[in-house]
Amino acid sequence: MSIWAYPLRAGGVEWDATQTALVDVIWFAASSATMADYASRISQDRVIAFHPTSAQYYTWSQTTGTVTAPENANCMIIKVGHKSLGGDCVRPDCYFDDVTMSTVPDPATLGLMLLGGSSVLLRRK
Repeated sequence: MSIWAYPLRAGGVEWDATQTALVDVIWFAASSATMADYASRISQDRVIAFHPTSAQYYTWSQTTGTVTAPENANCMIIKVGHKSLGGDCVRPDCYFDDVTMSTVPDPATLGLMLLGGSSVLLRRK
């Protein structure tokens, strides 16, 4: 997964250690789900926890993360947001854009594809 983040300083204040921009993936067994179905989730994975450096304020920065789907997952929701463990009301903001995900087959599937493809090539010769 790849995402571009644009962190701001609220009132010129830098983010402290308790403030993080998050990208979570929530997995469901159902074929479709909304956040109203959150209680029936299979699992939730933190894919990206972005804490900007001072050079990244007011700048688009690309961050990446990796997630593996659970076995019985049929649907997912990508949750993007900001978390403050300090509970303060005036929190820094972060904007996100261009979330990109790509699927990668598991190694067993790749192995079967390789065996099938090589047998077709050998038969042609």
